[in-house]
Amino acid sequence: MTKIKYIASALFCSALSLTAVAQSLSKEIVIEKDYVPVEQKATRLNETPSIAKIQPTAKNIDFSNWNAPSATGTDIPTLLPYGYNTTHKFGAKRGYLSYGLGLNWNMNGSAGYKIIDKEKTALNVWLQHNSFWNYKNEIADYKQKFLNEIVSLNFAHNINHRTITAEAFYHFARGNYRKFDNITSITSQDFNNVNEFGANVGILNNSDLDKFNYNAKLAYNHFGNSITDHNALSENQFNLAAGASMATGDDSRARLDVAFDYLHYGYTKTEIIYAGGTTVKPNLDADKAKLRLTPHFTKSSDKFLLRLGLNIDLSFSDGTIFRISPDVKMEYKFIDGFSAYLDATGGKKLNTFANIYPQNHFMSALAPINSTYTPIDGKFGVKVGAFGGFKANAWLGYGIVKNQQFAHNSNSLGMFSSSYYSIDLKGLYFGIDASYSYMKIARLSVGARYAAQDAEKGYALGSDRPEYILNANLEVMPIEKLTLNLGYELRGNRTLYIPTWTNEILAYPSYSLGDANNLRFGAKYQINEMIDLYASLENILNKKWSIVDGYSAQGFTALAGFALKF
Repeated sequence: MTKIKYIASALFCSALSLTAVAQSLSKEIVIEKDYVPVEQKATRLNETPSIAKIQPTAKNIDFSNWNAPSATGTDIPTLLPYGYNTTHKFGAKRGYLSYGLGLNWNMNGSAGYKIIDKEKTALNVWLQHNSFWNYKNEIADYKQKFLNEIVSLNFAHNINHRTITAEAFYHFARGNYRKFDNITSITSQDFNNVNEFGANVGILNNSDLDKFNYNAKLAYNHFGNSITDHNALSENQFNLAAGASMATGDDSRARLDVAFDYLHYGYTKTEIIYAGGTTVKPNLDADKAKLRLTPHFTKSSDKFLLRLGLNIDLSFSDGTIFRISPDVKMEYKFIDGFSAYLDATGGKKLNTFANIYPQNHFMSALAPINSTYTPIDGKFGVKVGAFGGFKANAWLGYGIVKNQQFAHNSNSLGMFSSSYYSIDLKGLYFGIDASYSYMKIARLSVGARYAAQDAEKGYALGSDRPEYILNANLEVMPIEKLTLNLGYELRGNRTLYIPTWTNEILAYPSYSLGDANNLRFGAKYQINEMIDLYASLENILNKKWSIVDGYSAQGFTALAGFALKF
């Protein structure tokens, strides 16, 4: 009966197309000329892709004539190394609806609607649902189950050249755990329940970007994580950010950004019981905070772009009080289609349970997640193209990271799910991306990244720490309205080095997660301007690998569905 109720619940939520994923810390809301909200996502190579929460840093709002196409989302929640699709876009239509159903009761549904779509006011709502409910874990011999729902409401209003924004979301997720033999109180039938919600309000003055402008935003995020009746974690994050800039010349500006983060943790029933009757309780500091000051100067021309700045981090109840790191970007165009750039950044990052969860649904709420500090992460690169549809970007970088976080199941430490350990890293890395487009018929893109790996050497290409990453994607439109997509990714030699003390001697025994490789195929057919049909095949080669120790990705999975724009 319980299983039937779970399946019915997932079907009901999917039919409503709940949910989308909470606002990213690296996203910006762009209000178009006709106030069509669009999300844009920024990423950095050395940061794990994630579903992050509302970012309290305001961005400039661009009034333009460009409209993004409505998303048709064909991703399946297959427990690949990095989560699942979380983007949503509003096109020229007022609303969209998509739904897909696949093997293992994989379900993917999303919906969005512009409730208010006026010249100076926009209000939209979007929802997304992702789930699977019948996948057999090849490693731990039990069925993995997962359900994810999110609903978000976004508002923007322009008055007297000032834009006022407000956002709110609610996120519910549920997934089961692996049973460990020495723990009597946790089984694979116990579920981890996540209840998360957040909101922010902000203001942006964009009356004259050539003179003085400012922005401010206040945000709150609550992340609740409970495991049946065994323990409950409450994580509360407050963000306050503000910035101001002023022109110092015809092509230069000075700016100061200030951001304050405060984290507070609370627990209710916290202990788990072992076979011998012993219990484990959390060991986590109750409060910590960080204040960041970022002064910088920018100058640009037709040939070059220069940004000189610093990240000054002040920590409270969280290790070293004062940290300083670079915030520098330079790019010079030698000729059209050929430029060189230098990018050097750093700073302290508060690792939260809310930001870790989308990458790892099996994290332990009983173990602390330390903050990470990057003294420097710099790279030099060149960009070529576009020439006749071809373009490329190649780079060589070097990074130093303190307390980089990696997940590992620590049975001997009394963790019933993956806990996080800290390790210092430093080393070189390089990569290249290239693409070729042939009219509107075909587009081929390829990429490669490499970083030598060792206990305290190397560079983190991801939380699963691969030595190299290879990917390729081919998209073709053989006939009008039909789009085919073939993609492949290999994350090779994924090896964790786990710091271990033996007789007061520190060693780094290695643990292999194996290679992760995924061959996928997608197809979309546009019946008319309102209706699309799509299908997707994931892990076509049916490869087996761990996401984190003890938790396997799904094998071959298929999904088909439709997308409606209205």
